[in-house]
Amino acid sequence: MYAFVQTRFNIGYPLSVLSRFLINLGKQHIEAANRVFRYLAINLGIGLTYTFLPSVNTLNLTAYSDSD
Repeated sequence: MYAFVQTRFNIGYPLSVLSRFLINLGKQHIEAANRVFRYLAINLGIGLTYTFLPSVNTLNLTAYSDSD
């Protein structure tokens, strides 16, 4: 859930569904969790980036999202 809350909002729904089954995990839940980990490993450099430029006094926001 840390990855969802701090950096990756696009994995929120799969993580919320998986968190419902933490006490009684089945094979399909572990496979789904592995898919989330594979997605994170493949898209390691994609996320929210906040950059503050003191010389310009502005905040640049770069965000990527998978709309599928």
